[in-house]
Amino acid sequence: MAFDYERMAFMKLFINYIAHMPTWVYETLLANHIIDGLKFPGTGASPEENIAFIQLIKSLGCEVDNHGWNGITGQLHDPHFADHISDFANLEEYLNLPNAWNFSSHIGASIKKLPNVSISQGDFDTILLENLSKIRETINHLTGKKAKICGEGIFPYYFDPRTTTPAFINKTLKTTGLKDGLDGLVLDICHSQVASKFMEANMVHEEYSLYDYINDLNSSSVKIIHVSGRGSQKELLSKKNINFSKDQLLDPHVSSTAEELDTLRKCLKLCPNVKQVSNEIAYHESFGKDLTVFDYVREALLTWVAINAKSSVEEAERIIRTELSAKFNGSKLEQVFSYLKKIWTLKLFYLAISIWNC
Repeated sequence: MAFDYERMAFMKLFINYIAHMPTWVYETLLANHIIDGLKFPGTGASPEENIAFIQLIKSLGCEVDNHGWNGITGQLHDPHFADHISDFANLEEYLNLPNAWNFSSHIGASIKKLPNVSISQGDFDTILLENLSKIRETINHLTGKKAKICGEGIFPYYFDPRTTTPAFINKTLKTTGLKDGLDGLVLDICHSQVASKFMEANMVHEEYSLYDYINDLNSSSVKIIHVSGRGSQKELLSKKNINFSKDQLLDPHVSSTAEELDTLRKCLKLCPNVKQVSNEIAYHESFGKDLTVFDYVREALLTWVAINAKSSVEEAERIIRTELSAKFNGSKLEQVFSYLKKIWTLKLFYLAISIWNC
């Protein structure tokens, strides 16, 4: 298996926290440097999940991908987005977890929360800057750190279509970038596929793919990529006529296929400044209740391969399914990781060489 050692040295991989997943799974993935940390499920988490997550991170000592918390509602361009930002009882404890003072949330506006349909780009920018200011002030007050905030593109469903296009996102970056605006972008592959299909169906584009969307985006500003399985989305988007206000399976967050992880590879090539990939499998416990340990480990391993290896993701999946049966346990998992530990030694070596050459 051939590897991209430069990417291995500097790219971080996070995966969604799933409440029912055994702690040894997180411990093993972290100890073998498959993942660098866990992504918090965000605003949909229950108070019990919040506490359990904080306790788990403290025991693991890993980093957090902070994508929101209870008290934040809606999107970055929604009025009143941050009005209840401090309503999370454990907020100070949460924000002081490793890397949790950095934050990402959705660019765009929820249709139901818009004050009126004639709101202008300037009005959107004003709302965004007010929300970003409240977030930064809260994080700085509770941690003493300056937050870096990235905005994630969303898709037309509950969201105003005007705020989901590359042109809107680019203009938002340009007009707010010098005024304590966004520090970068999050490219969510599933969101972008839906948004590109909507633009193809409703605008002047006869054909408009995911890659057209990325090429029109300020892709050099993308710092983070979100990936997850498309599941029913793929079938929905193959239809000529989609009801974007009713089809609720446009962002299912299921297990990724090898083909979908190859798409991740292509997106990484188009976005040269990405430093983090977050796998959003089953982003909320209600979606992940049937997720097995095998499914979760497979997702982490294949995403790691897609990021770091130059060889086939399909071949990696064959090896994983051969070596890890559905009845595997922790000791069997360690056998698979023993090979990957050798690779990690090479990663550290390349990192040392890169630092030496700087």
